[in-house]
Amino acid sequence: MASENQSFPQLPASVWWSLRKKLHQTLPREISVNYLETALGLGPSTAKKYLSPIKKLGLIGDDGKPTDRAVKWRGDQKDYEAACNEMLDEIYPDELNDAIHDPREQKENIIKWFMNKLRIGNAAATNLASFYILIREADLSSEPESNGSISTKTDNKSKPKQKATPSNTKKDAISTIVSQPTTQEVQAKQNSRFQRLFKFHLDNFLSMMCIMVICIMVSADLVLRS
Repeated sequence: MASENQSFPQLPASVWWSLRKKLHQTLPREISVNYLETALGLGPSTAKKYLSPIKKLGLIGDDGKPTDRAVKWRGDQKDYEAACNEMLDEIYPDELNDAIHDPREQKENIIKWFMNKLRIGNAAATNLASFYILIREADLSSEPESNGSISTKTDNKSKPKQKATPSNTKKDAISTIVSQPTTQEVQAKQNSRFQRLFKFHLDNFLSMMCIMVICIMVSADLVLRS
């Protein structure tokens, strides 16, 4: 039975399952901040934050070495369930354990219990309730298939280019055809350019003729006067 005045541990499900998988593969001599950083890919501050609840769960001793509970916890369904039951009896009071018969169905009741017991908000109580349900169910079948390091990095790889669908290709082709000028439009532009050029040369020619006529008239007038 848990003591009356105590806090309750809380770990994300991803950390719970990833740590169990690492211990299942190889039981380390010591679980430290450096081990959590390396094995789970956590940052220093995050690893330090999770070390305390891991100790609270009885998975490591004061010296950081894995306990007999950790050995059971990493084992098969029977041993895993036994380790989870030890955690329930040691950490959570009977008033909670005895009142809950179906954790999933009674999740709101569990949240309310944590809110009243610890005088905390709904968000914090929900996290504690979710972790309590994870331990209470003690079901290895809920373990994700793939667990490894917990990466917080985003994937910066560029997304593959989307292949053109037949409909898009057809639309692009129609758009290209529509945007290209027709033969009539090209001919009209050429005629307009020719007309402007012809008018320019005609104006120049008429100007030259006027000047020549004026010169002839001036010359004739001088001849007559002399």
